[in-house]
Amino acid sequence: MNKRLIPFLLFISLALSACSSQTTQTEKNAAKAENKPTTITYQSENGPVEVPANPQRVVVLSSFAGNVMALKVNLVGVDSWSKMNPRFETTLKAAQEVSDESLEKLIELKPDLIIGLSSVKNVDKLKQIAPTVTYTYGKVDYLTQHLEIGKLLNKEKEAQAWITDFKNRAQKAGENIKTKIGADKTISVVENFDKQLYVFGNNWGRGTEILY
Repeated sequence: MNKRLIPFLLFISLALSACSSQTTQTEKNAAKAENKPTTITYQSENGPVEVPANPQRVVVLSSFAGNVMALKVNLVGVDSWSKMNPRFETTLKAAQEVSDESLEKLIELKPDLIIGLSSVKNVDKLKQIAPTVTYTYGKVDYLTQHLEIGKLLNKEKEAQAWITDFKNRAQKAGENIKTKIGADKTISVVENFDKQLYVFGNNWGRGTEILY
């Protein structure tokens, strides 16, 4: 054999080997992706519900929009309160304002998951549009609620990480406030709504977990 051909043949052999390895790895990755479930079973208050494993078009008919956004899941429809929240203006710019009665609009949005409170109307009709999960208002504290929504969106680890980070930040903020005003000060958080006064404890999302 011509000695000049040996390096060339060796190069070809190595190139073919590399291509073969790359093809095999690509096939493995494709197979792994194909084996991932497209749905999960979420244990809701009303029993098991089959929901998307990776929801892409979520509609929220209550005050859970912030939870969904914190977990970086796309919202295509939200309730009126969330839509007019100035803190959500940029993130929810493309999301449509919807309600449990705007069924035609909901159909047009083609959601793959609907989230709401147990008091929503037309639940049976909503379920015909997309898998629908409802929660009873106040049944659990807001951090537990966030974890539940994390489970629903198949992002339990992300939800738990958010909760841990929030608790750490809340503790530090509380310590800073007590340092400035004094640890012996008494504080109450009161809200006026619908001609009634509400006094909040340390688990209703009014910043009380920082102060109490």
